[in-house]
Amino acid sequence: MRTRLIGFFRSSVVYVVGMFVIRASGLITMPILTRYLPKEEYGLLSVANSIGAFLLTLFGIGSAEYVMRFYWEKDDEGRKKFFGSFILILLFLPLMLFVMPLTLLGEGIFGTLFREVPFAPYIVLVIWASWLQNLNILPYAFLKIRNQAKRYVALTVSSTVSNVGLTLLLVIVFSCGALGVLAAKFALAALFGVYFIVYTRREVRVDFSAGDAKLFLTFNLPLLLSQLCASFMHHADVFILQKYVSLEVVAVYSVALSIAGLVPFFVRAVNMAWVPFFYENVCRGEDQEDKRVMFGYSIDYILLVVMFLICGMISFRYELTYLLASKQYLGACEVLIVLIVGCIFDSMMGFSARGILLANRNILFTAITASGTLINIALMFVLVRRLGMYGAAFATAASFLFMYAATHIASQKYYGIEYHYGRIARLFLTAVLIAGTAMILDQGTRAAIENTDSLTELARTLAERGFLKAALLVIGYPVLLWISGYFNEREKAFLGRLLRRPAPAGREAR
Repeated sequence: MRTRLIGFFRSSVVYVVGMFVIRASGLITMPILTRYLPKEEYGLLSVANSIGAFLLTLFGIGSAEYVMRFYWEKDDEGRKKFFGSFILILLFLPLMLFVMPLTLLGEGIFGTLFREVPFAPYIVLVIWASWLQNLNILPYAFLKIRNQAKRYVALTVSSTVSNVGLTLLLVIVFSCGALGVLAAKFALAALFGVYFIVYTRREVRVDFSAGDAKLFLTFNLPLLLSQLCASFMHHADVFILQKYVSLEVVAVYSVALSIAGLVPFFVRAVNMAWVPFFYENVCRGEDQEDKRVMFGYSIDYILLVVMFLICGMISFRYELTYLLASKQYLGACEVLIVLIVGCIFDSMMGFSARGILLANRNILFTAITASGTLINIALMFVLVRRLGMYGAAFATAASFLFMYAATHIASQKYYGIEYHYGRIARLFLTAVLIAGTAMILDQGTRAAIENTDSLTELARTLAERGFLKAALLVIGYPVLLWISGYFNEREKAFLGRLLRRPAPAGREAR
């Protein structure tokens, strides 16, 4: 068990480092765009990106999970034929059903729903970029399954860095505004799409099979419905907010969403290694009881890092917002806390759903996400009118909590992972104590940022506060966990050996 866990965490580290570089590249654009674009145009861009994310899910037809689920059930030759049918459906079904009709007839639909976002060229670019981006589904899935994490990360990093470079060129040098951001995304999707087509052509035999197509649709359509509901939930706050508040408020809320998105971004990077790790171990047919314990410990350690990350984000939320956006967006800091709580449940859902997907009970996932979406919409219309962006955040967090709880309960019936609920409770309590103390230390930080004109004085003030919060986080977090009894005897022994490990000979000589 220990060897397999170590292998999983090694792959996770590669994905996390790569995804960190990608996220850092993306975050570089935020302080630039928030300063180069008026708030209204940044809000417009946020709405357009939300539309694109929803369409990306629609055009993908739930395919990534399908590749992971059935890869292990085919030999090499059967796999080429099986995924040959898959790629034909993935390319042409969305093109005929959605992309072409929306391009030709979508102005009336999008014009009614999003009055402040011009259909042409903004939404037209979004439609085609979303379709082109799905060309990477099969190549990326194969790279993850085959544990080629470094190659996966190299591709995604190069794509992201190229997109950032082209975006900054179009926005700063050519003053293209929000249109430049969307045009860059479309151009890079087309360019990298050529590479993905070449890669896919080597891996499949283009041979359509009615039986494989039936399996694809049977497995994917329920999953697609659940993914569409989940995607709508992720973006319903922006869609509904733009109906009731100004684009300036949408822009502030979008900054909070981007920062809170660091949580699911990290967790999904780990999930890239965990999903193939899960399926491979389950399909080996060995002692499942031992594997259920192993999966439980892996989730313990993932949550340990996630809660540390969350404590850090809450502790330094004003500094993060000031650096990544500007003083104009400090209003995002309070709503950020609520969004982070929602992101915990949202991001961990990918782990809790494995039992449902393994048993091919995808219709359950559809029912859960559809119910969560209805709850989300109902809460949105009630709370947004009264509380504005705070209402959107509360509605989103409550919906994700419901979906996680329902998914966890249902999934455990089909494949019960041995969760350590007592340890998880101690971890959450520790995180609340650390974050709450940091918020007390943070009083006056917003006023200091808004009212201090001297950058030197502001840097000194933030450094003084930051030192205390960093000490609380780095020292207080592990100490409180130790005192609470979070670590078992084996883990304490391992940490003791780690701390007592002698320094290398060269270091001792010095």
